[in-house]
This record gives sequence, structure tokens and C-alpha cells, in this order.
Amino acid sequence: MPICLPEQPEFSTQSERLVWEHLRDGLDDEDFLIANQRVTDRFKDHEIDIAIVLPGAGLVVVEVKGSQVTCSNGIWSIERNGRLEEIHPVRQAALGKYATRSYVEHDDRWGSRRRIRWCHAVILPYTHVDDGFAQPDCPRWAVIGRNDMHALVPLLRDIAKLQETEHRVPDTDDVHAIAEILRGRLPPQRDLVGAAQERADVAERLTQEQAAVLDAIRLLPRVEVRGGAGSGKTWLALEQARRLGHQGLRVALMCYSRGLAAYLERRVAAWPRKDRPAYIGTFHGLGLSWGRRRAAMTTAPTGSTGCPLRWWSPRSISRIDSGSMPSSSTRLRTFADLWWPALLASLHDEESGRLYAFLTRDSACSAGTGARRRRWCRSCSTTTCATRARSATRSTR
Repeated sequence: MPICLPEQPEFSTQSERLVWEHLRDGLDDEDFLIANQRVTDRFKDHEIDIAIVLPGAGLVVVEVKGSQVTCSNGIWSIERNGRLEEIHPVRQAALGKYATRSYVEHDDRWGSRRRIRWCHAVILPYTHVDDGFAQPDCPRWAVIGRNDMHALVPLLRDIAKLQETEHRVPDTDDVHAIAEILRGRLPPQRDLVGAAQERADVAERLTQEQAAVLDAIRLLPRVEVRGGAGSGKTWLALEQARRLGHQGLRVALMCYSRGLAAYLERRVAAWPRKDRPAYIGTFHGLGLSWGRRRAAMTTAPTGSTGCPLRWWSPRSISRIDSGSMPSSSTRLRTFADLWWPALLASLHDEESGRLYAFLTRDSACSAGTGARRRRWCRSCSTTTCATRARSATRSTR
């Protein structure tokens, strides 16, 4: 079986498929069979129906015409839908041959090789061509009709082998070089920076589309936004913090992870000064930034990671100067239940202060149980509470 490009081509006509199958079954293993090859030059687009590269003979470009074809007074015609249409099979084959030859020989992978034999032919699988056929631009030996299909491969090999030209016959190395060239190529080294930039631009566009969520919740002081990993929660939190800061509000942008906190700081550093939050960091760091050291901290139950969680209590918050408290808070990821009362108490005004929580799907946005849960719901009973299904505002991508 020959080398095929492509291995399983798709054909628009049965005549092309018939010729391709005859060649596939009759060519040798070192031959190269090409189907539906498109070549574009500065003048037009060319499509080669069939081409074969035969080591020891040459390269033959074939134009296939089905149905019934006639040639009278140098004009080729084909019967379509009960009427004759003028066609130009010899010109199509010749132009496709020259365009492909130019493409191959200008590729640096062809190197310093001398030109091989390039030929063209016309195949009419459903038209009888008698021995008296003669055209100046297409002799009888360059046309293969229905009565010649049984010897298709030998006839095409003779077309290339018997032409007396100064050009050499191709060898096996030439066959592999042409196959490699016609398969095309991309730059040899993948541009990782470009690929990363493309992914970043796509993510930026998708998250900007999610900004409509922030427009819808701009008047709500208590909002919970949930989504899976990579759904854009961090981008939404940053954008919400920027909008609140631009309105002149004192904003605390906090999360649980120190790595995420460092990322937030890097992103915010590029903002205009008036848009930056008053605090950016972890939940624990907020209390420490207000001067609450170890004496003001206690150990909470073990978190989901198995590590002891440290939190600062609302009792200690009540002794902090109210001038340093934020008027709004935006937080990310998962908080322990016992942290919510402290977070609410950190607001300058617990009734009208704004709290926006951006959580993963499996996170719980609540103030714990018992008195803590009641305190959370009392503080937002006139607004929107994430713990109340009737007034919860959620956006999940």
C-alpha cells in the first residue's frame, strides 16, 4: 500500500473516489498518493484531484472528470443535468502541476535537490477514449479513459518514465521530502508565552462577561456568589473591591490562603491609588494589622485541612478604635463558621455595612450555630442574607 495523503480522503464525486481506490490498490509501498491537495499562489487557488510520486519515474498530477466528456474543435465539454458545460481539464492539471512544483521547490526542506520530472494527465473513468483521439495540448497517451482503467498504474508510470526531459527521476528520499513538505508545518518550537497569553485573554474576556453579576447586586449589602474552581470568583471579588473603593468606601479584601493574598496584593498594586482597598490580606492578618497580637487570639476547631485555625474574637474587636474599621468587606474561598461573627463585627456599621462573599460550591456561608447564627441573621434581616434561601443571591457558572 502506498503512502497516502490524507490517509482517508473525502471526495465530492464518485469518479475521484474510483480513481483513488484503483491507485491505492495498485501502487507500491514506496509510492506516494496524494488526494484533494490545495495549493495557493499569488494568482489563484488550485486544487489537485490526484497526484502520484513514483520513484524511478516521476510525479504525475491528474485531473479527474466523471460523467460523459467530449472534445470537439479543441473545446472540452461535460454533460451535467442534461446539458453540456465547457471545462478545461488539461489547463487545470497543468496549472496545478506548476503551482505544486513551485511550492515544493521553494521550501527549504527541498534543499539543493535538482528538479525531478513533473507531468500531468487527464483521467475520464466513465468516458470511452478511442485510439484516434488527438489534441495539440494533450496527446492520446496523456488521456486515460474508461477502457484504460484496468492498466491505470502502468499507464501513469509510463507517462512519467517515457518523457525525454533533462530532469531527473525521483528517488525514495525525494518521495519522503515531498510528503513532508505537503503535510505543512508550524514553527518548530511552541510559543509557550503566546499560548499562555491567549489563555489569559480568553479568561479575561469570560470573567468580564461575568461582571454583569456585579451590576445586578450593586444595591445589595449582603451577597453570596458561588462557583466551582476556575469559574472567575477571584476576578469578581477583585472587581467588586475596585468598584467599592472607587466609590470612596473603606474596603477590606481578605481571604484564607496566604498565597492567594499575595496574588491579590500584586493585582491591586497596579490599580490607581483611590481604587485600592484599605486592607488586602488574610482574615487573620486583619486582626493583627489592628494591633491584636497573640493575647487577642484563640484556637478554633481544626479546619478542613487538618491544621489548627487561628481567629480573633468579636470581643476583642469591640475594643478596637472604630475609625479603623472598614465600611465594606469582600472575601474569598472558605472561612470557618466561627469567623463570621468576627467578620461582621469588623464592619464600621454592622447594619448597613456591605459584605460580599465569593465561595466555592461546597462552602457554607453562615455564622455557625446557635447564638452566632441568630446574630448573623439579625444583622441582615432587612437586607439579603446568604443563609436565607428566600433572599439569597447566588451566581454559579
